[in-house]
Amino acid sequence: MVCESFEGSSFLFSIKDEPNGLARNQEQLLSDILSWKNIKIDNTDRGINLIKERLRCRRVLLVLDDLDDSVQWRELVGDRNWFCPGSRIIVTTRDEHLLTELEVDRRYKVKGLNKEESIQLLSWYAFKRPVPDEDYLQLSNSLVEHAQGHPLALVILGSYLFKRSQPQWESFVEKLRKVPHHQIHKRLRISNYDALGDDFLKAMFLDIACLYIGMDKNYVMPILDGCGFFPKDGIQVLLERSLIEIDGHKLKMHDLLRDMGREIVREESPSHPGYRSRLWFHQDVVDVLTNHTGTEAVVGLILDVPALKDVIVSIEAFAKMIKLRLLKIDSVHFTGSYEKISKELRWLCWLRCPLVVLPPNLHLDNLVVLESLQKLKILDLRYSVYLEETPNFARLSSLERVELGGCRSLVEVDQSIGHLERLQFLNLEDCDNIRELPDSICRLRSLETLNLQGCSKLCSLPEHFGKLEALRELYASRSAITELPNSIGLLKNLGFLHLAELGEELPSTSCFSFFSTWMSPKSSACPSSLLLPESFHHLSSLRDLDLNLSVSALLITVEDLLTFKRDFRSYGGLSWSADPNVAKKYWRSWKPKHFEAYFPAREVPDWFEYKQVGSSVWFCMPSTPVGKIRAMILCAICSANEECKDESTCYAASLTIHFKNKTKGCETVDRAGHRFFDEKICKDHAWVSYITPHIFIWFISDEGHEIEVSFEPPGGILVKECGICLPILERRHWDWDL
Repeated sequence: MVCESFEGSSFLFSIKDEPNGLARNQEQLLSDILSWKNIKIDNTDRGINLIKERLRCRRVLLVLDDLDDSVQWRELVGDRNWFCPGSRIIVTTRDEHLLTELEVDRRYKVKGLNKEESIQLLSWYAFKRPVPDEDYLQLSNSLVEHAQGHPLALVILGSYLFKRSQPQWESFVEKLRKVPHHQIHKRLRISNYDALGDDFLKAMFLDIACLYIGMDKNYVMPILDGCGFFPKDGIQVLLERSLIEIDGHKLKMHDLLRDMGREIVREESPSHPGYRSRLWFHQDVVDVLTNHTGTEAVVGLILDVPALKDVIVSIEAFAKMIKLRLLKIDSVHFTGSYEKISKELRWLCWLRCPLVVLPPNLHLDNLVVLESLQKLKILDLRYSVYLEETPNFARLSSLERVELGGCRSLVEVDQSIGHLERLQFLNLEDCDNIRELPDSICRLRSLETLNLQGCSKLCSLPEHFGKLEALRELYASRSAITELPNSIGLLKNLGFLHLAELGEELPSTSCFSFFSTWMSPKSSACPSSLLLPESFHHLSSLRDLDLNLSVSALLITVEDLLTFKRDFRSYGGLSWSADPNVAKKYWRSWKPKHFEAYFPAREVPDWFEYKQVGSSVWFCMPSTPVGKIRAMILCAICSANEECKDESTCYAASLTIHFKNKTKGCETVDRAGHRFFDEKICKDHAWVSYITPHIFIWFISDEGHEIEVSFEPPGGILVKECGICLPILERRHWDWDL
């Protein structure tokens, strides 16, 4: 055994700060290791001296179970020098920060039992064998699901059900769905909730257990702060004590702990929900609002489903809830004077609010989330389909987040939004009646995220949009925006720009008008409908560009783009990389054929392996590493053919590409997917196409084969130079194609 390698060992079970409790633990420690009998320690100071004197030359193994205070450690262990080198001390605790305070060498977080282990533990206590009876298997699985791997709960449940009949099991399982088992509740409450001590922590825990599970931590933090709970410290304490978890910013809690917290609230008034501090259970909320039985005990209320959608509720139901600080409702229609709603509200979330304007007699002076004259940080009016105008923001200087998504009747954003110096997030998604944004929005120097997706009548952005110096994310997919202001180049922090699925007002399917205005200064000979201005290349932080154009176009690296010095990724139609090596390594098509683009350029980029003046280029097929495959990138530099007299036919056809394998004696033809040459060229342009492996694999097979690629343009176009690049790809990516 492990203990045999030590000169003494002691297991101190469930250490608690009871009267003389630590002195009794000191007695047990000395008795276990020194085999002393009838030892009596009157005070802990004497115990400390005895431990230091008697055990400093012994190599010992100590297990301190359920430690919850560093004082306990100091009076039982004190310092590592109390014991001989080679000693080992194992501590179990619910408080992770205590381990930090003790500067432990190693940590191990105990995981819950898996399903198989849980069934086995439950069965040993319920049936005295490792597997349940066949008739009880489904019921046992229900209990295991309820316990979620918690050993203590499984032991208690199994012991209670030992030698009980199947009907009793069924009744017990049904009861558990509504009320926690009293022994589990008692043990969890003593060791978790009661151990918190701090009333702020207890209130915060109950708020989370009853109202906030599954919500974003960043959304909840301002509410907790507005309630005076000091959440920056409190949330961390709850995390360290494993009372909550944060999974991708979402607040989570073990179901047994959640049920324990909710049972604490239910016990406040088992028979009269209106006398409980928090109401979340649907039927309880409906009864309280319908029968007007709410009292000043109620501090939080959630009606989280549109159950009362067609039912009118009198605001008189809230008249006695004078301490109500948390209110979340969905699709509720009120009658009466809003002054009856508590003035203590910190959180008001009203989904699908039927109001056109917020009532002036709704007292929101203390509100933190939704609206407050001084303290409001989050305004959440999502899906208020009747809301036609935003509130006046002039006195809402603390706002950091405004949620107006789905407000389909909203036609105007008030000019006063420019006063929100702290605003970081503005969501106007699917506000499809907004036609313009106020110029004052350009004064939002803290704005980091702007969501305009689905604003289908919004055609442009303010001229001085570039003053949004903190902007990192701009989402304008499914909007009617046809051009970006030239000042957008000032957005040095912009990393995400999404303009996919733009409206019909976009430039025509000619990529000429799109790329020519993007890559070079505007020319008077070029079309006037622009999307990306010449300042676009100044967006030094841009990482994610989503255009997903109606024409499939993949723009690759050219000389003009090398100034970006970074990689991009995008979704669907358009992407590029500033590093040729990255481009050649990662380019893959999601289309069955190829991507192509047309933009201003004077020559084929240097990283094309094969280049030649004129309209054709030939090369010998290089070797390909084992497990790899080659794609093909084509580039043709085109200019106007001044000899073409009939402009009606000069640009009528698309570019034709001829591929010849001279070694095998076979050839194939491909054409540009769109008529890029449908108007006269005002300067040299590059046509670039990315050909996926399955397009040409059949006529290119072996190393050394002589290949010729020639470009046949329409009559009004000349091909001045062309080039070929053969990027190497992983074959496994293309198995489905080949």
